[in-house]
Amino acid sequence: MNVKIRSSHKDSAACVTPLNNGDVIVQLREAQSAITPGQTAVFYRDEVVAGGGIIEQVSNTETNTGAAG
Repeated sequence: MNVKIRSSHKDSAACVTPLNNGDVIVQLREAQSAITPGQTAVFYRDEVVAGGGIIEQVSNTETNTGAAG
């Protein structure tokens, strides 16, 4: 699956893991700059929108893991 953080960013390969409370954890394969809570994350499978949400928190790890709900 690919994730796009904002319209001007290139999409990035990611692992999207659903949680029991309806949120998801997004683990980006490559680090992205300037990911900020309140932004929208949109998930794509090929050219089809598979989902999305508002970024609630960002972990500044090497892969910029974040959560969207």
